[in-house]
Amino acid sequence: MKKNAARKNAYKMVDFICYNRDNIRKAVREARLDPHNERTGSNSGAYINDPTANKAMADLQPVPKIILEGRTIEKPELWLSIIDNVYAQFGDVERKIFDKRWTEKVKPVETIVDLYIERTTYYSLVHEIKSYIVEFGCQEGVLSVFKRGK
Repeated sequence: MKKNAARKNAYKMVDFICYNRDNIRKAVREARLDPHNERTGSNSGAYINDPTANKAMADLQPVPKIILEGRTIEKPELWLSIIDNVYAQFGDVERKIFDKRWTEKVKPVETIVDLYIERTTYYSLVHEIKSYIVEFGCQEGVLSVFKRGK
């Protein structure tokens, strides 16, 4: 792996998560509704025979992973929380850029014209948004920007 490959992969992952935020929410919701998601035992080997308790355990525990477009997303609910928290931190312009770029999938030129901002401002704000998400992802342990040594 090259020097910056892990970092580039982190930014690509953030882009993928942002573009598919609504699909991830839907997949998590479907995983929660899946009747096969219910847990019947614990790590100690004790089994729970109560269906109500099984459902409660399944609802309390986070969905460990989902597969979306052939990619495995570990801790999808944590990712959604990161995106939502970062989104809440920003002002109007950053939120509009986020919505237009990743939710509405509007081309950058249209966003620049709609918001009356310069091209460099647009791209610096996009980079700032992604940087905050990468930093928060590293803090929460779902991303790594450095390759670990052996």
